[in-house]
Amino acid sequence: MNWNDILFGIVPYVAIFSILIVGPLRWRHRQYTHTSGSTQFLENTMQFWGSVPWHYGILSVILVHLIALFIPQAIILWTGDQLRLWILEITGFGMGLLATFGLVMLLFRRMSNTKVLNVTRPWNFIVLILLLIQVINGVVIAGHYRWGSIWGATSMNAYVWSIFMLRPDISYIATMPFPVKWHVFNAWLLLGVAPFTPLVHLFSIPLTYFMRPPILVIWNRPRRKPITE
Repeated sequence: MNWNDILFGIVPYVAIFSILIVGPLRWRHRQYTHTSGSTQFLENTMQFWGSVPWHYGILSVILVHLIALFIPQAIILWTGDQLRLWILEITGFGMGLLATFGLVMLLFRRMSNTKVLNVTRPWNFIVLILLLIQVINGVVIAGHYRWGSIWGATSMNAYVWSIFMLRPDISYIATMPFPVKWHVFNAWLLLGVAPFTPLVHLFSIPLTYFMRPPILVIWNRPRRKPITE
C-alpha cells in the first residue's frame, strides 16, 4: 500500500463515513448548531462584499462539477466545439477568481474586525483556509492545465464513481499532476471535516420552511385617535 492508496482509496471512505454518521448524529442531538454561524449583525459591509462573490462564484463552479459527475456526456458534447470549450474554461476560471476574491475578503474580515474576531472559533479559520486552498488550487489547475472540464467528465468522473460503487480505482488519479491530486484530496478533506464545522449547513435543506403555516403578524400598538377639530 502506498500514499496514493491511502489518500485516494481510504480517505474518501473516512470522509463519507463522517458525513453519513457524524452529520445525522449532530442533527439529532445538536440540531440548532446546523448553521453557518452568521455574524452579519456585527458587521455588514465587508460581509456583503465577501459573501456575495463567494457564493455566486462557488455555486457556479459546483454546478459544473455536478454536471460533470452526473451528466458527463453533456460536458463532452458541449466541449466538442472549440469555441464552446473556451467559453466554458474562461467562465469557470472567472468564477473561480470571483470565489477566491470573496473568500479573501471573508478571511480578512475575520482577522481585522475586532467584534467578529471575538466570536470566531478555530474551526472558522480552518474552514476558510481549507476552502481558500481549494479554490486557489482550482484556479491554478484551470489556468495552467488546460481543458480541466474534459478531465472532470472523463477521468475524475470514473474515479469518483468507482469510490461510490465500493470498487476504488485510483489509477484514474495516480498519474495526475500534483495540483490535481491535491485538489481531489482537499475536497475529500473538506467533506470529512464538514460535519464538525459550520460547513455542515451545506447539508441542511430547509424543506419544512416551505410547508410551515404562514406567520400571522398582529399589530398590538394602540391606535391613536384621529384628531378632530
